[in-house]
Amino acid sequence: MDISLKFYVRLLIALFCLPLILFFLGFFHMTYGLIFTAILLGLIYRLDFEAKEAMKLQISLSKRHLFFALFAIFSWCYFAGIGHFWYQNYDYTKHNGILFDLVNRPWPIYYPETSNGGPFYLVYYLGHYLLAGFVGKIFNYPTAELFLLFMTVAILFCCYQILSQLSFFKMRPWVWALFPICGGLDLIGSIFFTQAADLQFGELPEWWSGGGSFQYTGNTHALFWVPQHALGCWITMTLFIFAYQHRLIFLQYVLLVVSFFWSPFVMMGVLPFSLLCLWRQWSELKKQWTPAVVGILGSFILGLVLFSYYSTIPQASPKENMIDHLGGFWEFLPRYLRFVFLEFVILLSVVFLGLKKMANVKEWRPLFFVLVFVLFLWPLYYYGIFSDFSMRASLPSLFLMFFFAFAVIAQLPKKSKIFLSITFLLILGSFSFVSDIYRGFAKKGEYYRPDSMASFNKDIVFQYLGDPHANFFKDFFRDP
Repeated sequence: MDISLKFYVRLLIALFCLPLILFFLGFFHMTYGLIFTAILLGLIYRLDFEAKEAMKLQISLSKRHLFFALFAIFSWCYFAGIGHFWYQNYDYTKHNGILFDLVNRPWPIYYPETSNGGPFYLVYYLGHYLLAGFVGKIFNYPTAELFLLFMTVAILFCCYQILSQLSFFKMRPWVWALFPICGGLDLIGSIFFTQAADLQFGELPEWWSGGGSFQYTGNTHALFWVPQHALGCWITMTLFIFAYQHRLIFLQYVLLVVSFFWSPFVMMGVLPFSLLCLWRQWSELKKQWTPAVVGILGSFILGLVLFSYYSTIPQASPKENMIDHLGGFWEFLPRYLRFVFLEFVILLSVVFLGLKKMANVKEWRPLFFVLVFVLFLWPLYYYGIFSDFSMRASLPSLFLMFFFAFAVIAQLPKKSKIFLSITFLLILGSFSFVSDIYRGFAKKGEYYRPDSMASFNKDIVFQYLGDPHANFFKDFFRDP
C-alpha cells in the first residue's frame, strides 16, 4: 500500500491547527475570530505551497507493518488512560474536568462560582482538548473521550511515519519501537540519590531528585501524566525536524504559534531551535523578504493574542532561581550535577561519539550543541508548583536527544561498542516506563469521575482561572 508523505504531513498539521481555529471561532467575537483564523490559514497555505517538493515521497506500507504499528501505538495510548478505558493518573481529574466543561458548558467557558470564588473564565492551553470537546458537543462526553483516544493514535502514527521516512538519517522503523521506554537513568538516581525515599515502586519514579526541584520526564511518563504537553511537543518536533531537513521557513512560524496554544512551556523549549533554523536560513529569508515579513507579522499578532489570553490569570505561580529555592549554592550544586549527569550527560556523550562516525551530519551538529546547552539551562529556573517550566520546556530537547540516539543506532553496526552502549542506556532508562505500566495494573480498579473544573481543589484551580474583568475578555471574547 503506497501513501504519499503529503497525506501524513497534512493530516498532522490539520490535527495540530484545528483546535486553535476552533478556539478563535468558538470563543471570540465573530469579527476577531474570522480575522485571526484568516491569518492562521494564510500561514498554513503558504507553508503548504513551500513544502510541495518535500512532500512528494511515496511511502510503501505493508498490511503487516500497518497492523503492528497501529497496535503498538493504540496499546500505549490505551494503557496511558486516554479514552478512560484504563486507569488514569490523578492528573486526569484536571484533564477530564477541562474536557467535561468543553462538552457541557457554552463556549467560552465561564464559571459564575468556583471553589476559589468567582466569577472566572477558564484559561488553559486547550490544544489537546478542543477538538474532542467539539465532537462531544455534537454527541456526548463518552464520544469525546473515545475521539480523544483515536485522535492521539492518529497523531502518533503520523509522527512515526514522517520520522521513519526522513532520508537524511535513513531511519529504520524498528528503532522507533524504543521511543516509549526512553527516559533518564532514574533507576540509578532512585537507588543511590533519592530525595523521595517514602515513594514506593510505581509512584512518581522521576522524583528521585525531589519533586519540587529537578525532574526531566521520560516519554511514557509524559504521555501518562501530561498528554497535553507531550503531544504538543511531539507534533511540533516532528514537523520541526521535517522543516529543518527541507529548509522550510513558514513551517517555523506556524509551529511557534500553534505550539504556544498547545503548551507555552513547550513553545519556549522549541524557540531556541527555531531561532537557530531561521538564522541558518537567513540568506534565503533575504531573497523572499516580503513573505518572510508577512509571516513574522502574522505569527506575532497571533502570539500576542494568546499571550494576552494567558496573562489574564490573576494569581501567579511560584517562581525563583533554583539556587534560592533549594536554600543556597552548596545545596544546589551536588544535586544539579547528579541530575544532569544521570538525565542526559552520559547518553549524549555516547551519542556524540556516534555522530562523529556518521557521514553528512555537519548541518545537524548545531542542533545537537543547542540541545546540550538548553538541557543544562532549564533546571536553573524554578517556575510552577512543581517546577513545571523546567519539566515541560525540556521536552523538545529530550525528544531531539532520543532522535539523535536513534539516528546513531540506525546506522552503526549492531556489534559496535557505541550501538551496544546506547541501546543499554536506553533500556536502563526504561525504569519509569516499567514503573508507570506497573502502576496502571496495580490501580486499575480506581476511577476518577469526570466533573467540572469549578469544583476542583482551590489550591490548584487558581492556575486555570482568568479574571473576567480583564480587558482581554471584554474586548475579544463572546459574552458568556
